[in-house]
Amino acid sequence: MPDRTTGGMTAMEVLIGVFILVIGLAGFFRAIVSQTVLNEHSRNFTLAMNDSRRVLERIRQQNTSDACVTPSALPPQLPVAYLSWDAWLADLNGGGGKSIRPDSNELIAVTCQKADNSGFCGAGDDPIHLTIAVCWRHRSRTIGDCTWNGNLLIENNPGASGDPNVVNSPAQLQTVMSCRR
Repeated sequence: MPDRTTGGMTAMEVLIGVFILVIGLAGFFRAIVSQTVLNEHSRNFTLAMNDSRRVLERIRQQNTSDACVTPSALPPQLPVAYLSWDAWLADLNGGGGKSIRPDSNELIAVTCQKADNSGFCGAGDDPIHLTIAVCWRHRSRTIGDCTWNGNLLIENNPGASGDPNVVNSPAQLQTVMSCRR
């Protein structure tokens, strides 16, 4: 009479199967978390680029008039005197508010240089070379040439990653500007 097997699985086979399933699920969940972080970073980068475009457009508008004698990268002074482009953009009535929330997690840095990049621009320089860089915080990391002081982003010494006069960032625009009449 031949031996009959029950056709069931041994405990060792079940344990090996469960182990393989757990490894597969761990990889799947890690991929989901990585994709979520990548999506957040991409969204923040897009918002930062939009903010830099808004600042650049406002600078362009300021330098488009018959009254423009030499180009300027100074923040708007009317109806409110803004100390920086960052303050202008943060103001809901001025720049419309920053896109990356909360506001302390985004910093706009506008650097104005002479057209030959020989130093910071001043009165009478025409044309001027502008760099608009946006630094922001993403999951305890600072993106761009800025430092997190535990409460706010502050500009590093310009040029920490390149040009000694410019704050750099992945979300950065550069242009040469003169008065447009």
